[in-house]
Amino acid sequence: MKIFTYMYRPLFIDAHNIIAFLSGFENILYLYLTFFIVRNWTPEALRDMPVFIKAGIIAFVPITIAFASSLSNLGIIMRMKNMTMIYFVLFVFFFNCLQQKAPHSEVTGKKSSTTSSGRRLRRRRWPSGNQRIRE
Repeated sequence: MKIFTYMYRPLFIDAHNIIAFLSGFENILYLYLTFFIVRNWTPEALRDMPVFIKAGIIAFVPITIAFASSLSNLGIIMRMKNMTMIYFVLFVFFFNCLQQKAPHSEVTGKKSSTTSSGRRLRRRRWPSGNQRIRE
């Protein structure tokens, strides 16, 4: 419950002024993005991530647990959350781009050897050390 409070509150029902109401919109967006990740998660997505995204998630998880267990004021939670949620948002955007880039590949678990236009993919062969590169 503390992690939910840290990541997704204040909601609309907690809003006591316009700033808290606008923050409720932001937190509903975070909740939607979390459901998007849970629904579309595959282990291959974690493998295909760049190192800086992996490092961001590795930093995000313990910081979230630490802040969730130590903070209790919603105003302070909103300020501290702004420093760490960028890692979560970058992870979601990368995951979404990966899903759109390869809809029928390892990310979704289906194998395909054609592109979206129907052309067959070819493996690029690099010249070996004794072959010349022609221009």
